[in-house]
Amino acid sequence: MRRKMQVGCLALSALLLLLAPGASLAVRAETPNIAVFAENADAAATPESVEELIAQIGDVTPKKADAIAKAWNAYSQLDEGSRALVRNIDVLTEAQQVLEIQQALEKLWVQRDDVERRSWIEGTVSSHSLSRSIALPYFGYFDDSGVGPLRWKIVYYGTDWVFYKTAVFAIDDETYYKNFDYRDVVRDNARGYVWEVADFVATDEDVELLQKIAQSKKTVIRFKGDKNSAQYTVQKKDKELIPLLLHAYDLMSNASTEVQAKALAGIKQKNY
Repeated sequence: MRRKMQVGCLALSALLLLLAPGASLAVRAETPNIAVFAENADAAATPESVEELIAQIGDVTPKKADAIAKAWNAYSQLDEGSRALVRNIDVLTEAQQVLEIQQALEKLWVQRDDVERRSWIEGTVSSHSLSRSIALPYFGYFDDSGVGPLRWKIVYYGTDWVFYKTAVFAIDDETYYKNFDYRDVVRDNARGYVWEVADFVATDEDVELLQKIAQSKKTVIRFKGDKNSAQYTVQKKDKELIPLLLHAYDLMSNASTEVQAKALAGIKQKNY
């Protein structure tokens, strides 16, 4: 019963988005204008024709956006009684959810590890390869359990050790502090560079801080140790990546593990 109610709510939500005048389709930015299909419709939609359009979608990839939008448009032309006769509306609802996740993931760095059967969703290759200072969220998908918790990786990268215990965030005219135990920060070096990495599960307060960074005009992060310190200014592209990562995580974490798996299967992932 709960699944039927969820499917119904999702279908209604998607339908309202299509029918509402001036409704925002920001999460489906690549979905074409529904009015185009209405103008080019050859015949009035029937439950059977809608079912056929849904059946033609098949495995969802970002390239199926037009087919999914066309099926929703045909469904929206039915009256309430006819909509109840569409037997595979749950397939269309799931396809819409998978597509929205894929469109969010396509803007990010997604890497597949077939050996340990997991995928990492990060904002940039720099977050994965540790080639510069960063402070970005990320998350993982695990084949046996689905999406894991949202994590935050704060990296100092430079030529001199800092042994930082505190990260100071100067966000416009506000300052925030985040403290770490010595063992919370992993340190390594190679080719004349050093890196110090704090990698932890993000709290609600951390998410609020990330959102402040994303919305800021300027954020400077200072890494403070007992004797040394270093700092960097958060790049514009990193500030733009933060809401994309948080949005992708929200979509994935609110989906079933089956939908999560289908979303990842339909996009290109970098090899581990």
